[in-house]
Amino acid sequence: MSAARCAQWFRSLDRETVLALVVNSGRALEFASYTLRNDREIVLAAVTDNGDALEYASETRRNDRDIVLTAITDNACTLRFASGMLRNDREIVLAAVTEDGDALEYASMMLRNDREILLTAIAHVTDGWHPLKYASDTLRNDRDIVLAAVTEEGCALEYASERLRDDRDIVLTAVANHGYALEYASTTLRNDEEIVLTAVADSGYALQYASEALRNDRMFVHAAVARDGYALFKVPTTLRDDREIVIAAVACHGITLMAASERLRVDRQVVSTAVYENRTALIHVPCEHRAQYMRAGPNETRLLFKYMPRPFLLPEEVIEMHILPKCHSM
Repeated sequence: MSAARCAQWFRSLDRETVLALVVNSGRALEFASYTLRNDREIVLAAVTDNGDALEYASETRRNDRDIVLTAITDNACTLRFASGMLRNDREIVLAAVTEDGDALEYASMMLRNDREILLTAIAHVTDGWHPLKYASDTLRNDRDIVLAAVTEEGCALEYASERLRDDRDIVLTAVANHGYALEYASTTLRNDEEIVLTAVADSGYALQYASEALRNDRMFVHAAVARDGYALFKVPTTLRDDREIVIAAVACHGITLMAASERLRVDRQVVSTAVYENRTALIHVPCEHRAQYMRAGPNETRLLFKYMPRPFLLPEEVIEMHILPKCHSM
């Protein structure tokens, strides 16, 4: 049956049948006649089952407080289907952002600039854009609000005022929460060693947002890759050929051997360090050099002792302190 014929059939149904259908499948309201989409009991039953059914309600029912409150309890973002008057209703908007902070997008301009509503939205972020995006310039420049926002989601720093993206405490809080927030820090703070190292500790790839000066500073890069080896992917080519830097990186994440220079991917100490940390790093070693490293690693040894017959079982601390160092010294 085509969609058009299905809709025609549905509209021929009597009120009680439609009511019984929307109780179990709220979105079926889409196919009801206008008269039934304006029927308060039917619409309330539909949005109780599925808040999104509010989209198909008549304008009169989209302006019904009880119906809209029921809909946003199921899905806060159905606020977008409410009437303009109810999207400017403080109680309704507060209820919506308490369920899901992203619903702030659909509030009236006046309520999007309400400090309490914004703070409530920030505290209830789930997915999607951060509520700070929808705030006024005044609230984006409010230190307490921005600090609350970046504490919940570091990348909310993107929507802070220029002044607050240059606030050291705010940026430090943001990058500790999400390393990639470094992208939105001021030029000055992207050259701050503590801030960049904090960002890199969360995600090595955040090093790409550090100042050029820091990305070319050998001692700083060494400290960065020691925090997260993946930072090696974002350092200049010349430093990927630095033995100490690469060893620090692969000791942290062996797989980062793939970012090392060709010369160091056949260096015995570099490769041994990488393979010791993660045996799969071996795939980044040229085939003709792999044989010498193809032996069981620490994880395999742990598994071997874990599944030994009961008389031969050893305490984990004995394996870690005595067995592994003897079997896997580099």
